[in-house]
Amino acid sequence: MRKSVFWIVICSLFLIAAGCTGQPNNGEKSADTGSNVKDQAVQANQSQEPVTIKFYGQSTQFSEETFQKLVAEPLKKKQPNITLEYVTVTPADLPNKIASGESPDIVVSWPSGIPDILNLGMDTNIEGLIKQSNFDLSKINSVMLDTIKLVSQTEYLIGLPAFNNSFALYYNNDLFNKFGVEKPKDNMKWDDVRSLAVKMTRTDNGMQYRGIFPDNPIRAIDQLDLVRIDLKTGTAQLTSDGFVDVFRLWQSLLSIPGNFDAPNNNLGINYHQQSFQKGELAMLTGWSTMLNDFLKLQSIDWDMVTYPINPKAPGIGQRVDIPIMAITRQSKHKEEAFKVILSILSEETQTELAKLANGPVLVDKKISDQFGKGIPGLEKKNVQAFVSLKLNTMHSMGNVSGAKFNPIFNNAFMSVMNKKKDINTALRDANEELNQVIQELK
Repeated sequence: MRKSVFWIVICSLFLIAAGCTGQPNNGEKSADTGSNVKDQAVQANQSQEPVTIKFYGQSTQFSEETFQKLVAEPLKKKQPNITLEYVTVTPADLPNKIASGESPDIVVSWPSGIPDILNLGMDTNIEGLIKQSNFDLSKINSVMLDTIKLVSQTEYLIGLPAFNNSFALYYNNDLFNKFGVEKPKDNMKWDDVRSLAVKMTRTDNGMQYRGIFPDNPIRAIDQLDLVRIDLKTGTAQLTSDGFVDVFRLWQSLLSIPGNFDAPNNNLGINYHQQSFQKGELAMLTGWSTMLNDFLKLQSIDWDMVTYPINPKAPGIGQRVDIPIMAITRQSKHKEEAFKVILSILSEETQTELAKLANGPVLVDKKISDQFGKGIPGLEKKNVQAFVSLKLNTMHSMGNVSGAKFNPIFNNAFMSVMNKKKDINTALRDANEELNQVIQELK
């Protein structure tokens, strides 16, 4: 059974860029606290021989240009014996790379993809490396560190964050001026945003304008950090009141007459981003990497405000959305790999990443104040909206990755929007489906 799970996971990797060798860990956590720490100590005494570190990531995490400029080149000056090989991996080509004998030293995963790393037996305890390097963990946002432990179901760290993918509410300034509606402001609640969306959703001169697309309802779960799976009992929790409230909130946002009618009745973020860029959508929740696309627009005056707040999570914008840099258990150069991570976590690199609109992981206002300042065209934009609110943690779903969970939840929500099921029935059916996935992955 476990072997079939291994190959299922390989084929279903969606949210991580990773590589692996050897066998899956048979469902057991790899504390690796004994021999692993000893191995790290041995590596500390090794000579400065030339080594090549394979860094597996996605282009959405580090572009080749950014990686070379902010990671590889600075590291070469500090550690001339280390050569970095950046490998961008997609789910389609990963099996072939592994089959050909390739294996990464560092694999980068979004939080929801960590279960795949665990299932593939790639995780390792890096606490010994942290202690050995005298790295001060208090420099890093504690919510990010807590999230890494939560999603990996460990009391120790299997990796460290590179940056945070920050969220905000984009709006079309021209449309609000056109219809004489008050523009969005920082620290608005979802009810306030809905009120604006109602006013902005209309037909004018034959054109259908829509008020809001808040992304899929999983964003609402993330904001509240709802527990989706009880890890003690191994059962899904989607029928709890919190998930009912999520469906009701998202339904109230999308069911505004004219806002989610065909052909716009889908949860594809790329589709709705295109609508925003065409000037058809007034407000769109999104992340900072969209900035580069929006800066290319010549015909639209746009800006952003802080992510809408749910009163049940005061002051929270979204959950942490961090690329987690994990050193693999299979790496023969763990000490050198950790030096790569430390270089990315340096104040200099974090500042440069922040300038390119990547949320910093270091708790330092001087760095967060630099957010977006390295991107021409953002000088007059409210870029601090991305880094003004607090972040929430993300609880583990055990062996269930986001690639498994997300379709179940989103399809359940769409069954409500399409009037095929009521909320309670949709969540009950989704709960049963999720329980089946949990059983299959045991």
